[in-house]
Amino acid sequence: MRVFVKVLSIVVFVLSIGVVFGGEPEEKHSWHHSQRIKSKDDILKVVQSMAKKMDTAVMLKNKGKLTPDELFKNLNRKYYFDYATHYWYYHSTGELKFIIKLAENAVLAAAYHNPKLRRKLSVDEAEALKVAMDCVKNTIKPSMSRRQKVKALHDAIAKMCDYDNSDLTSQSCVSVLVHHKGACGAYARTLWLMLNMINIPCHIIQGKNRNETNSPHAWALVQMDGQKWYHVDVCKDDFNNKLSYRLFAVTDEEMAKYHKWDMSAYPKTPREK
Repeated sequence: MRVFVKVLSIVVFVLSIGVVFGGEPEEKHSWHHSQRIKSKDDILKVVQSMAKKMDTAVMLKNKGKLTPDELFKNLNRKYYFDYATHYWYYHSTGELKFIIKLAENAVLAAAYHNPKLRRKLSVDEAEALKVAMDCVKNTIKPSMSRRQKVKALHDAIAKMCDYDNSDLTSQSCVSVLVHHKGACGAYARTLWLMLNMINIPCHIIQGKNRNETNSPHAWALVQMDGQKWYHVDVCKDDFNNKLSYRLFAVTDEEMAKYHKWDMSAYPKTPREK
């Protein structure tokens, strides 16, 4: 690997996995040179664009006054968890080389919307996409309201999945769809994927349980009827394989009784239940 003047490597703790990867060899990637960034929000647009095309590396031209640390701090705060599990960046002579490890839900969403990308899927990913598509087809009816659609997918995922946090794959939606097991991140990513398929906006929140250990936890924030956002925690509602709606369509105030997260980085919910 070439030696850069300054190497900045960031590995983000994501969805309670906590895996630390080593440096990512740049020789593995084909660099794209078309992305220019001037503001913090431009980084978010780059990630969304990369996810849609399944790109894993891009050359960024920083035309603004913000330092790389400032730019990527904003990425970490905002909707990064919707699309990725880890990222790295390298800074050299005014250019940023950005590498991202896409989350499986983003990969499957890209393949769903662009069938040409399906040849890039692994065997498990291809099977997972088919299961997700069949679930949406058999669960969602056009006459349903958004809330009814979210509830139907909430129930289908809970029925499909048993909680399991025994290995690193347990945070992947592929684990839920193919192996029918997963942890909090897997529940949230599976819901995100299926809602993406039916064009319902959703964000994945990586926060903490409000308990003695402040253990990591992930859930979804969904835009329902009237463009109002509500929290949906399929994992907690599937406790011991007994379905409940204790944390379905709840407000910030209600969710904050059980969890902690960076509220400033996400849309606000209504005050009423």
